[in-house]
Amino acid sequence: MIFDSNIRISNKNYNLALKNIRSKQKQYGIKHAICLLCSKNKNYNIAEFVETFKDYKQFYPAVELRKKTSLKILNNISRKKIKLVKIHPRHINVHFTNQKYYLDLIKKIYKFNFIIMWCTLDSWHNKVSGSNEQLDLLTKITNNSHKKFILMHGGGPDLLKYYEKFRFNENVYLDLSYTIHHYKNTSLENDIIFLFKKFDKRIVTGTDYPDIKFKEYYKNLKKLITKAKINKNKRSNILFNNIKKLLIK
Repeated sequence: MIFDSNIRISNKNYNLALKNIRSKQKQYGIKHAICLLCSKNKNYNIAEFVETFKDYKQFYPAVELRKKTSLKILNNISRKKIKLVKIHPRHINVHFTNQKYYLDLIKKIYKFNFIIMWCTLDSWHNKVSGSNEQLDLLTKITNNSHKKFILMHGGGPDLLKYYEKFRFNENVYLDLSYTIHHYKNTSLENDIIFLFKKFDKRIVTGTDYPDIKFKEYYKNLKKLITKAKINKNKRSNILFNNIKKLLIK
């Protein structure tokens, strides 16, 4: 049984996108999923997006914020009972050196009871970031905060660096969507196995569908879980329970 942490809705037809995902649920053992409205979706309509979910109770809507996000927009998202918002620095296109922008955005988000998803991949197409710029910013943001954070993709190749930085912060979870597939057959798989064994209570997994297909992702995920030789409780935490505890009270 799986709770997929990261399915992106980039199709302008929300119903068609969710219907497609529902058709694959049984095949891949997906009971629930977080379905994210991408900020790049040409039909970025939060009201329409949320309305579509009335026929898909097994899915949880999340909204990726755009660069100009006001308190009014956040209030609108909150009133529609959406529990998750995502910050995607590359899509926002604000460099990490502009900490004021991110701290101001976070300050606005903190006025609401959102779980905050943050894309940790920092290899932008036309801008190069120092390896610790984003990590330093996230440390500043999460310190002394009671809000829950899901660090999407777990820092990618810096996975263990993120683990070491946040392992004592009970409010920070590491998501392994994209990472498990993108770095398959590399040394990073050993790091993932280490986390399966040592950090199972704050790891979540998802596909990053549609960029990564369910079959490819879950095949590699199953391989790593088998290699890790973890018990049933740890498997359940990683695949389902951790996200469930965040979202289903």
